[in-house]
Amino acid sequence: KYPSIILVLDLMRDDPPLFHWFIFIPFAEEADGNIQQGYKINAIENFSTGTKVYEIDKTTYTLATSMSVAAAAVIGRLPLDQAGRTLDDLVTLLSGIPVNVVPDVDRERESKFTCRVWVREAVQLMNANGYVRCPDVDALEEEMWGYGRKAIEALNNGSFTKATLYNAAHCT
Repeated sequence: KYPSIILVLDLMRDDPPLFHWFIFIPFAEEADGNIQQGYKINAIENFSTGTKVYEIDKTTYTLATSMSVAAAAVIGRLPLDQAGRTLDDLVTLLSGIPVNVVPDVDRERESKFTCRVWVREAVQLMNANGYVRCPDVDALEEEMWGYGRKAIEALNNGSFTKATLYNAAHCT
């Protein structure tokens, strides 16, 4: 339901599994209940300097028609509260996440910065600022890996038709 905050896995390769992880906020829910267009907020690679660096990107995206989306899960809702927080406020918050550096909390488990590392930090920041209630980012990540692997299995056996939209069990 609008205004959901959705964590999306975009399939890049199936063996070994590799996904592009990003946050999606729909503009509105369609009359048939489907989620169509919205904003894709993510850390993307930029090679224009000759070396790989990441930058934060916000772009219009059509979730329902993307054939590369393997799985997606609602992790929260954009608060429509008295403080008047908007999508732009959330984008500003997420744009402040340092890129190209693994956050201190993840240094022991992560050897390099990736879009997945950025999403982990984004979820923790949204949790700390009341956008989502998702205190265990490790459990959410494992849950999303499970959804992604399930999609790859369906893709490989020919039964995949489109991504499933889940409600994340580790976010309330």
